[in-house]
Amino acid sequence: MTPIEKKERINYLWRKLRMFVFMKHVVRSVQDDVEDDFLKNISEEVEYGDVDEIEDDDDKELPWYMIRKTRLSMVVWDFLFSVVVTFNMITVPLMITFPEVLERLSENVLYFELFFEALWVIQILLKFVTADPPKTRNIEEVAKGYIFPYFFLDLLATGPSILFLLINKRDTGKYFMIIRFSHWQQIFTPVEFIFERLTMSKVKKAQFMTLAQVFVGILMLAHVCACIWIIIGMSDPIGGTTWLYANDFPPVEGNERYIWVFSFYWIFEVFTTVGYGDYSGGTEVEYWYSLFLEFVGVVVPSVLISVMTGVFEDNSDFASLLVHKMDELNFWTRKIELSRVTERERHLKPSLYSELIRNVRDAFLYDFNLIVEEFTMYQQLTPKMQNSLISTLDVLKEFQLRYDHFFGSCEQGFKNEFIMQMYFRQINPEPENFDREVQGPKKRFREIYFITSGSVSMLTPISKQLFMFLPPSCIFGDYFVYFKLDSNILFESSKDEVT
Repeated sequence: MTPIEKKERINYLWRKLRMFVFMKHVVRSVQDDVEDDFLKNISEEVEYGDVDEIEDDDDKELPWYMIRKTRLSMVVWDFLFSVVVTFNMITVPLMITFPEVLERLSENVLYFELFFEALWVIQILLKFVTADPPKTRNIEEVAKGYIFPYFFLDLLATGPSILFLLINKRDTGKYFMIIRFSHWQQIFTPVEFIFERLTMSKVKKAQFMTLAQVFVGILMLAHVCACIWIIIGMSDPIGGTTWLYANDFPPVEGNERYIWVFSFYWIFEVFTTVGYGDYSGGTEVEYWYSLFLEFVGVVVPSVLISVMTGVFEDNSDFASLLVHKMDELNFWTRKIELSRVTERERHLKPSLYSELIRNVRDAFLYDFNLIVEEFTMYQQLTPKMQNSLISTLDVLKEFQLRYDHFFGSCEQGFKNEFIMQMYFRQINPEPENFDREVQGPKKRFREIYFITSGSVSMLTPISKQLFMFLPPSCIFGDYFVYFKLDSNILFESSKDEVT
């Protein structure tokens, strides 16, 4: 190993070590996020105390005029409407950029435009009768969430658009369609539909969905910027100083597709900060617009790289491991629910579900065997770093100081390995198991016992008469283990907690 590789390796191990040292601080933030994520599957009305007495709102009957959002027909409609929104976001900038094309096709596309507007009218009406239990169950609750602000925006975009279509003034009506860009998030519905049905962990699914949304968003942004660049280029046909005329491009009419493809290419040339320099603006407006695109070109790659790093990096830290484990637990509970017979019995009780998640999460959070079992890093640490780990973690440092009389003059490396391998093997008797036998007579001692709390009673093997108590910080079994002897004493846990 070269000195550089050795230095990088040591830096890597120090980072892993610091992760464990501050593990408890990480756990606090992750614990809340994980719990919130899983409790989304439970009714927001449910509280921990009396969840068994609360009726599931999803099973209540809706008013006859309300449609459940999760019905197959509504899922299909949402998918169809996302196509309509995407079509609107693509065609409206083109209609504004190339109005002469719309004039040439005016008679051929009139009925298609009316059909397109009719779909928006249907969407507005469906918004008032689509329920999403338990959040919304009737038309009053739905209206409160839709009227402000989307209803007024949809009304302002659809009403004038239909009116100007009927009086044959499309050039004016198309500007109102820009308001529909407020539904831009709808274009991601197909992406979400696909990723929700993939069999992968929830964390990875969310990361890949975010990556797909970023790609789609960049394409739509580039399309809009390309159309604006064309409009700027066509703004001075007489003077001929704009990029479209100064670079001897063919006439716009009849070459719309070629000009748009070039503009789309040039926008990405700026977005990616390649900057070949073959084409550039020549007017003051083009210079200002180029500066704006250059700023966007700094932001876009940064966002894309950040998202891709989160998707493809090796999430081996404790926080990611915890989320992964809890995601596996959630997937397991869902399989149990789907295996149940009737729809009424399918869902686990919220109290059982939340208690299951809380118990498993806590067991995983406070299992310090992760240092030895879940991670291979401990054995890779240098002796100095192992000493730092033992002396920094309070629970390990306290153990070492308490039993310093046992370790005596042992080598520090032996102490570290001894503590890491055995400390977390605990005996915690339940209240009904007090006076539990820890080590019986005529049985071979297999382990050395360290009493960290409570006490141990030493009794005669036959009459079981008590003759000695071992208080905390005592050790027993070392002599028997060392000489491989059978016990001649009965050791029992006292009525205090024994570890």
